[in-house]
Amino acid sequence: MKKSVLFILAAGISFGAMAQNTPAPTRNTKCIALRPYLNMQQAHRNDQPAGRSQNSGQQPNRHRVQASRIPLGSSYNAYGVLDASTTALTANKACHLIAMTHREDASKAGCGSGAYEVSYSTNMGYSWDSSIVMLCNQPSRYPNGVIFNPAGNTNPLNCYNAFAGPWTNSAPSPADSWVATVHGSVKLDNTMLDNAVWMNGVNGHQIQNNGSLSFMQSCDDSTVHVIGQGFNANNSSGFFTRWLGAVITTGKFATDSFNWTQTVIKPHFWSAYNGALANAPIDSGNGAGSPCQLISNPGMAWSQNGATGYVVFLGNLDSAGLDFVSYQPIVYKTTDHGQTWNMMTPFNFRTLPNLVQYLVSSGQVTSDSGYALPLINVIGSQQGSENDYDMTVDANNNLHIFCSVQGMYYGNPDSAYNIYTYNKAKYYLYDLHTTSPTGGWQARFIDSMNVKPSVMVNDGTWSSGTASVSFGARIQASRTTDGTHLFCIWEDDITGDTAIISPDIFGQAFDVTNNATSTVQQFTNTADQYFLCVSNIALDSGSGCPGMRYTIPCVYAEPQNIPNDGTAPINFFYQNSVRFVCDSNFTEGVDNVSSNGFSVSPNYPNPFNKTTEFNVTLPQASMVSVDVFNMLGQKVWSMMPGKMGAGVNVVSINAASLSAGIYFYRVTVNQNSITQKMVVQ
Repeated sequence: MKKSVLFILAAGISFGAMAQNTPAPTRNTKCIALRPYLNMQQAHRNDQPAGRSQNSGQQPNRHRVQASRIPLGSSYNAYGVLDASTTALTANKACHLIAMTHREDASKAGCGSGAYEVSYSTNMGYSWDSSIVMLCNQPSRYPNGVIFNPAGNTNPLNCYNAFAGPWTNSAPSPADSWVATVHGSVKLDNTMLDNAVWMNGVNGHQIQNNGSLSFMQSCDDSTVHVIGQGFNANNSSGFFTRWLGAVITTGKFATDSFNWTQTVIKPHFWSAYNGALANAPIDSGNGAGSPCQLISNPGMAWSQNGATGYVVFLGNLDSAGLDFVSYQPIVYKTTDHGQTWNMMTPFNFRTLPNLVQYLVSSGQVTSDSGYALPLINVIGSQQGSENDYDMTVDANNNLHIFCSVQGMYYGNPDSAYNIYTYNKAKYYLYDLHTTSPTGGWQARFIDSMNVKPSVMVNDGTWSSGTASVSFGARIQASRTTDGTHLFCIWEDDITGDTAIISPDIFGQAFDVTNNATSTVQQFTNTADQYFLCVSNIALDSGSGCPGMRYTIPCVYAEPQNIPNDGTAPINFFYQNSVRFVCDSNFTEGVDNVSSNGFSVSPNYPNPFNKTTEFNVTLPQASMVSVDVFNMLGQKVWSMMPGKMGAGVNVVSINAASLSAGIYFYRVTVNQNSITQKMVVQ
């Protein structure tokens, strides 16, 4: 709710504990809590994943936050954000920068439907610049984009947007039209545009398929990375044939652009892999098993310093005699900035009791299998639902895979290892993570899901007579730059039973240092958060705990007109409600200043040159006024008293009318005042 030109106040925020039927696995919850809480509480789950409350229709242990949205831009169609594993949205703390790479706005004539556009904000998402267009008149698709910030820089216009994606010649079927990939960069002052189109198989470039370029990341060793899949191609037919492994394309920054190279990781658990015929059909076996059954799209995550990296294949290892049967992570790791990669010791996740014992309820296990096996990452058959998982690396260089898990079984170990899911299966969200540099795994339960994550939707909004789109849970990982705090953000539909048709945003925070989690939060209740994109980097206030504020930038899409089967223009909106606040159990850092039951946090960022924010936490709805003074004690702005709701209210100050210098903001609640200092650059 806008109170003035200078101040934007969060509307009243309500919360309440949801009913629950059964508890969930034990977890420490003392250190992080969502901003609406006045007294931060521990989570109520303690034994096993809970089902949906039959009384309320909501997930237990979830709390709601009122959402707000800000127009960001638009795109030619929805296909550029179909797959949540493409890195569309990212952030940089040093430059207070948030950027989204997407297909060009359809209203901008002259560059065609394949052009990329970067929209960026330097004031925490309150306004956006969408003037930079890349790859004009190129048939590019499915963009990834990350921020590269040269060492020591704090000026957002000196940052670079590095981008990558597939390129199509639109060849008619049966030939495959995905014949190239694009890689490039542009400085955010709209100079130094550099890009290259790499034709498949030309000049040593790997042959890659369409939407599999994803998981792009920028590191502090002057590198950016994106991963895809390599194939052999039959030149006479244009078909992709034998699967060759994961292709990592790395850009190394040099002066004003990137030098791009490629690395191929070929899983070695297929004994007859090298003997497979180059022109063999992809599912013919040839002693290697069926890649369609064994391998999903590869994932990738890096430490911020770029030394430690992981590549994950979600498949099974039964062809190597390990009898994993179900889809599970197969992990490769580097500790030397990607110079060498080694397969980590395979781990069978069905040996983790806290993972498998809740996958089916009594009576669902069949006589064929005798027990449930974990099916990790529900692989969808429709475009947009193939990669419903995400990954990140924490401060200890441990890998975290946020993914859906459901129960499955196989009919006969002597058969072709066909896997089956249970008709009444529940879907759970887990954090599968390593526990040491050399291996070891644990499974941390996050939440149960109301509906299956990957189902084709025919709802009249995102469908037509000939086509429709698929909504996964769009599970995405975010972390603070230092990796001490991780955030799992996803979508679920609390109104449906079988498919995500009316999505809302949910999330949980994890404190790596203290091994603590927040409760699961429901951030929206609007049932329209379509095609959610989450920044891989979260922004923190830097004020220490208690009071540290974590903002996870999020963007979602809406159709410009209904119906839209994905082929028509969409609008993007920045969702600024996805935030966490550190619990008072922390002792380091700067506390909020409190008086007579209310408190005022330090502003962030501070110093600042455009926009800053602080929190006003109220025990009950109250009249609040804010005054800003300069060093001479002169009042330079005053806000008339207005009513704020109980809980945490966010106040935003725009410094456009203020000269550089030291100022004081005074918050008055019911004739009691608190004053804090801020610095305008």
